[in-house]
Amino acid sequence: MSSAQGGSSEARPRPPPNRRRDKPQLSCNLCRRRKLKCDRRQPCQTCSHRGLPCTYATNNAPAAGVAQHTPGRPRTNVQARLAQLEDLVVSMMDDQGPSRATPPTTDPEGNPLAYSQPLDSGNASSVVASEYYEDASKSSEAGSIRVNSSESRYVGGSHWASILDGIAELKEHLETEEEALTSSATPGSVPTQEEDMEMPLLYSTRPASREEILDCIPSKQVLDRYISYYFNSLDLASAAVHTGKFLREYENFWQSSEETPVMWLGLLYSIMCMAVMSSEQAGFPEAEDSGSLVDLYREKTAQCLLLGRYANGGPYTWETLYHYVVIELSSCKDVTQTIGILHGISMNLLMQMGFHRDPSHFPSISTFTGEMRRRSWVKSMEGDVQMAMQTGMPRRINDGYWDTLEPRNLNDSDFDEETTELPSGRPETEITPVLQLIARSRMLVAVGAAIDISTSVKQHAYSEIMAVDRKIKDAEASIPPPLRMKALAASVTDPPMMIMHRHYLVLMFRVAEIMIHRKYLGTDEDSSAYSRKTCIDACLAVLQIQQTLNAETVSGGLLHTAGSKVLLLGNHEFLLACITLCGVVHRGLHARGNEHALFREEEIRLALRRALLAWQQRGPSSREARIAAESVRLVLKNSGWLDEASENQAHFQGDNRIFETFEGFFGSGGENLGDFPSMMFGGPDMDMEGFPWFVDAMGGDMSLANDVPGPSNLNNTLQ
Repeated sequence: MSSAQGGSSEARPRPPPNRRRDKPQLSCNLCRRRKLKCDRRQPCQTCSHRGLPCTYATNNAPAAGVAQHTPGRPRTNVQARLAQLEDLVVSMMDDQGPSRATPPTTDPEGNPLAYSQPLDSGNASSVVASEYYEDASKSSEAGSIRVNSSESRYVGGSHWASILDGIAELKEHLETEEEALTSSATPGSVPTQEEDMEMPLLYSTRPASREEILDCIPSKQVLDRYISYYFNSLDLASAAVHTGKFLREYENFWQSSEETPVMWLGLLYSIMCMAVMSSEQAGFPEAEDSGSLVDLYREKTAQCLLLGRYANGGPYTWETLYHYVVIELSSCKDVTQTIGILHGISMNLLMQMGFHRDPSHFPSISTFTGEMRRRSWVKSMEGDVQMAMQTGMPRRINDGYWDTLEPRNLNDSDFDEETTELPSGRPETEITPVLQLIARSRMLVAVGAAIDISTSVKQHAYSEIMAVDRKIKDAEASIPPPLRMKALAASVTDPPMMIMHRHYLVLMFRVAEIMIHRKYLGTDEDSSAYSRKTCIDACLAVLQIQQTLNAETVSGGLLHTAGSKVLLLGNHEFLLACITLCGVVHRGLHARGNEHALFREEEIRLALRRALLAWQQRGPSSREARIAAESVRLVLKNSGWLDEASENQAHFQGDNRIFETFEGFFGSGGENLGDFPSMMFGGPDMDMEGFPWFVDAMGGDMSLANDVPGPSNLNNTLQ
């Protein structure tokens, strides 16, 4: 190397090893940073199209902080300044010295830092550095959230963008930069090939233009019916859609559909799709063609998500994606890995949009939007808990990582977009559409704790188990009075969906008890007798709920009108209770430690026989139901609880290859639950596709044959 080169190297210190680039950089800086295809021209087509300065690493690029002037663009090169600021943040994190007045001149490896030259007022980097050290300490511990017309993005308090919000000048320029960037990629334009490759989601739905999406909107008369059914019958709107706001937007849509955001069209299509899925019960004339309409509207919903660039998290994105997840889950009898991935997308988007932080931290979020976000957060937490329960995996959202408050008990008519101060919530004795969300939020805290301790890879002391047990009981006691369980005979004047909400809450509490106490069923120590009793009682209560729903959702039943709803009641809860009781029976009711099971022997026998009929009814459409049916049949047979007539009835019609190994599990056995495959109990080593989380009760999905006995003394069983 020549001396001139060596002198140049000394004048311009090499960057740290983690920022070196040994290979020549052929793409421009913007395309390299954003991983876009660059044609290597000056300027390249990408930068020219977006109106951005095009610089290359080998060019005589302008000094940091000074951008080439482009008409209509700010002179300050915000991207360069942000890159430099990021370097400053990283170096500051490494700096543990007592003084922050003078920035360090070397990194931890001894390499000189890029900003270690003397600072003067004429150097743009000196302005950035001085502002940074002055304002960095003012960054909010709550993090930073950016909400604009095209996206919503949150970062935690440790992220450099959160510190950036404390620097007024850069924050102002950044907002201008983002606005200009998004204007060249307006939601509603067809994604380019590069952009489309960034979103290979939602079953690789083919892209569609805005005109194609609008062409599939039905007549106003038909659409009015769909919307009426959605708001009055499906019981889904309270968590995602404000009635008054939506109706105003709906009227604006018919007046000027061309100005309607494409993501709102996705929300509209998702509402239409869920209404058509219930078209037979609603009496729509399109009922005979409901299958093709569901496919059409589901496709249009996904196309709107893609066209609206859902990954940006703009307005109506979460609402549309939430409905889309419900649609996909309701279309499947068994949850697959694809559904799990879709759920993961929804949860990641939710965190990206900052729903896990209470809106009170951010003055930029309006009172109206903040309250709607609180409602949405409850439903998202519920989905996270349900998916964790079905797969035996840890939750995605753990306690300590969110602080969103529960919503207030308000009707939609109590507030709107113009509200500046949220009114006080109505008494919890007053029923509103949001009351069930409040109850679920309290339930989810306790059930989430049960999931955490049951999916943990470390051993927990019995005192920790009992602490979670107490949390479950305290949460159940905090449920608002109208949603506390009571006997069916005392509920005949209550709305069917209110009864369904009560059953669901009790179901979740009992399943949580099963999860934390089940492992003690194989022990005979007196110290764990409480756990064995609690677990067996909880299993019987869960199977009684299953029987009640099966018996009362048939034609003429007390819950028949609720049978057409898309319900958040899953197979997994019933499977867990059923198979757990199978383990108790298989171990032997006369075994030491099973005294309480022996005391309730007749109830266990009756519960398993009824469960067998229920799983047989669902078997033709569900793989998990077929497994459960055969499992129960073998346990009943080996226990002498299955007579010859029932044995003939229990032989299942269908593919029995999946049952070939079940005789080995139940035909002989040891004295503990280890004889059962671990996947049946939702443990940490669970390896299966998962159980359904949404039960679509339409078309008699939850109904049993007429010879199924009716519910018996539900109130006593649930105690």
